[in-house]
Amino acid sequence: MIEAPILIIGCPRSGTTLLQYCLSVHPEVWHLRAESHAILEGPFHPARSGYESNRVTAEALTEGQSEALRARFYAAAMNLSRVVSDPARLLGAETPVARLFSRLSAAALGRLSRVAKPARIRFVEKTPKNTLRVPMLARLFPDARFLWLRRRAEPNIRSLVAGWRAGPPLGRFWRPRFATYPVAGELRLRDYRGRWWKFALVPGWRDLRGRDVADVATWQYYQCNRFARADLAAIERERVLSVQFEEFIDEPVEYMRQILEWAGLPPSHAVDAFVRRLPRVNQTSSRPARGAAGASHDAEVAAALERLPAVRELERELTAR
Repeated sequence: MIEAPILIIGCPRSGTTLLQYCLSVHPEVWHLRAESHAILEGPFHPARSGYESNRVTAEALTEGQSEALRARFYAAAMNLSRVVSDPARLLGAETPVARLFSRLSAAALGRLSRVAKPARIRFVEKTPKNTLRVPMLARLFPDARFLWLRRRAEPNIRSLVAGWRAGPPLGRFWRPRFATYPVAGELRLRDYRGRWWKFALVPGWRDLRGRDVADVATWQYYQCNRFARADLAAIERERVLSVQFEEFIDEPVEYMRQILEWAGLPPSHAVDAFVRRLPRVNQTSSRPARGAAGASHDAEVAAALERLPAVRELERELTAR
């Protein structure tokens, strides 16, 4: 049984992977090898609704599904601290080959860690699409704690744009990085000809037909944070903790100690040591890519934000908390 799971919520590219790694090295915390797509997109794949979005409400979850999903999460959970002295070595790989090696190693060691698994475990989960599934998750795990990571709009959107333009990790026969569903061609975007949608499929995505990648990324940022704000407001305040990414990066050790206390977990030397040497994860090129008109990511994102001023208003509300 999973007790009081810690569910990390946040827009894609907001830093959720890094926060998950910080919690995953805690010796009492279990986690998945990767994200929860294989589990949740059985019953909740957007193809079932004509690819409307990744949005899932509480009403979509049946009691039978709840029992089956909780069992699958428990069965898939691993705890690398049980089989390796320093699980941090398998986290934060930067190159494609290193990431592949880490995944294969974690999968093998994860199987070993499940031997004699306790009947009750603490668990952390991070899948950015789940930012659109909070009502369902709150019903699936009635005692869940939601850790909402927020990031400033411009750097988050720039990172999304870079991810949209990232190619296959290991050659042209692989899927592009961050690819999710083969529906992007419907939009006929001005500066993206691929068929693969990247990151979360947000409500209203079809309204972006003929726009730019920067408009898509800006809409993804807006919708993910808008739904998170509304859905988390309906959950008991003590079960929700909001963290600003930029503040976390400035004081990671202090923030992680506060997070552990909020989660009801004891202090951990392994966590302290890990956050003192935070890795770079899911990185794309740091150089600003150039679009057809020669504009940098900065200019593209600034223009997209001008076209959707509601993002700035939402950002002000979130950072004022």
